[in-house]
Amino acid sequence: LPLAVIPKDIGRRTISVCKQVLSKGGIYVQYQYSLNSRKLIQEYFKDMKLGFVTINIPPAFIYVARKKG
Repeated sequence: LPLAVIPKDIGRRTISVCKQVLSKGGIYVQYQYSLNSRKLIQEYFKDMKLGFVTINIPPAFIYVARKKG
């Protein structure tokens, strides 16, 4: 999802729907080329880990979040 370039309201709705359709314990994975979306994703998923893949061209940040109860 190009969260950095789509309107913020569409990004919020998209992440909200993703969270709604995940089962309890489901995992949301998102990659981005910047940290601009970090706070947005954390608003919806409190249990989030951030990784960084250097072998990707360009290098990418990987957000992995788990849906709690």
